[in-house]
Amino acid sequence: MVYSLKGSKPCTTTLFPIPYFLFPSAKRYICLGDGSIDLAGFSSVCHKRERLYKIGLINRVMNMANLAVLEQTVASMFNPQVVAPPAGEVVEELLAWEKLAKREKMPYGFEQLSGAWRLCWIAGEKQGRSLNLTQMRLAQTLLRLIPIQLVYRPLADLEGIDREKFEAGEVENRIQIGLFTLVVFGPAKRLKSNSLLAFDFTTMQIKFFDKVLFSTLIRNGENRNARFYGAPIRELAFFNYFLVQDNLIAARGRGGGLALWGHSGR
Repeated sequence: MVYSLKGSKPCTTTLFPIPYFLFPSAKRYICLGDGSIDLAGFSSVCHKRERLYKIGLINRVMNMANLAVLEQTVASMFNPQVVAPPAGEVVEELLAWEKLAKREKMPYGFEQLSGAWRLCWIAGEKQGRSLNLTQMRLAQTLLRLIPIQLVYRPLADLEGIDREKFEAGEVENRIQIGLFTLVVFGPAKRLKSNSLLAFDFTTMQIKFFDKVLFSTLIRNGENRNARFYGAPIRELAFFNYFLVQDNLIAARGRGGGLALWGHSGR
């Protein structure tokens, strides 16, 4: 028998032992990918704890619980009435997903990143040390006041590239300040060997609403545009995406920082 968990309230009890010291949010959420769980099959293995761990059922429930925390974080950026989870808990959940992605090697395509994504959470590095919780909370406050968006566009018809090695596209970063928007954009590519997404910002624009007031190539942009798709990854900025969903994405940057974005349109 399959019981739906969609729309259920946060759970305070569980059917099996969970190591809460690893995933504190698992105490409050049970949320499977399809919104349901086979309780009959579940109960048949509950008496054998070691078998439960081996088949990975606990990992599945806990990992989806982590997604609920990240979804709440994204929702709090778009809706002021939604309370964001504690900063430390969000970091723990991002690290848990990153660890899972390294173990499971979950692939994604450039098409899955297509569209606009609002930056909802950052946990960066400062002089080699992680930002503390106070600094992270300050960063989230600034992100609410100054929206920052990434926009990805796949270029499936681009000629003269090695399609066996990577997928080509464009990336745009928008920073909105009042009625003005600062935009930097340039080429991007997703490496098929390790799923890194490399990019380079080569053009800058200033817009008033949708009208371009100023546009220029930056940092020898014309030359960097020409050689981007042949450049080695060690010369480029990149994101290592470890979580790609319809409504949110998360990655670690080349500098070591973590970031979480929420989908904001096509």
